[in-house]
Amino acid sequence: MHLPTPREGPPRRPARRLVSRSIRFAILMTLISAGTLAAATDGSYVVRNGDSLGRIATRCGTSVAEISRRNELAGDVVHVGQVLRISAPFQKVLPDKISWRHPFDGRPGRVLRPYGAQAGSVVGRRTGSDIAYALGGAVLAPANGLVRYVGSQAGYGTLAIIDHGGDYTTVLGPLDPEHLAIETGRIVLKGESLGRCGAPVEGKEPYLHVELRCKSEAVDPSRLLR
Repeated sequence: MHLPTPREGPPRRPARRLVSRSIRFAILMTLISAGTLAAATDGSYVVRNGDSLGRIATRCGTSVAEISRRNELAGDVVHVGQVLRISAPFQKVLPDKISWRHPFDGRPGRVLRPYGAQAGSVVGRRTGSDIAYALGGAVLAPANGLVRYVGSQAGYGTLAIIDHGGDYTTVLGPLDPEHLAIETGRIVLKGESLGRCGAPVEGKEPYLHVELRCKSEAVDPSRLLR
């Protein structure tokens, strides 16, 4: 008896790539949590125009007394450009106190590859959304946070991992490694530049991959795309 030729299913390579990317990211987060790639307890804050110790403490989720003690300050005067060490920044920030924005300079583009399960695959699940964005476009911090890692990661290109407190972390990439405005351990404020959008790792159209993670688990990043 002649059996019908099975229909060809969707290509499997993207699904395997998604799974392996997720595994690689899990390893990366484990290393960060263990303190191998970035100190989890300290961050560096560069004093901005209009800053006071009280304002810095509020932004970073700490106290004036703790900042003064950590930096051996004799008084309460700080200067623009001064670098302060902040102990355990954002660790006391509650989830509902985080103020979010999208990481694009201008309105987000169209969704090229959405978050979540992919049609035609039982194993392919994207941990974030790929949003069309101009090559070289500014990538902005979606909330105040500590840069836990910035560097190259297979499947992402050059990425930034930012800890915002409240168990929330964002992952953004690919970034242009030649135009980074941040480094591991730096405290960034919402809307500040992280660098520029880099060459696409997947497909041909430039995009920004946006992930939101809660307790290291990927969740819907829609709150960052409004």
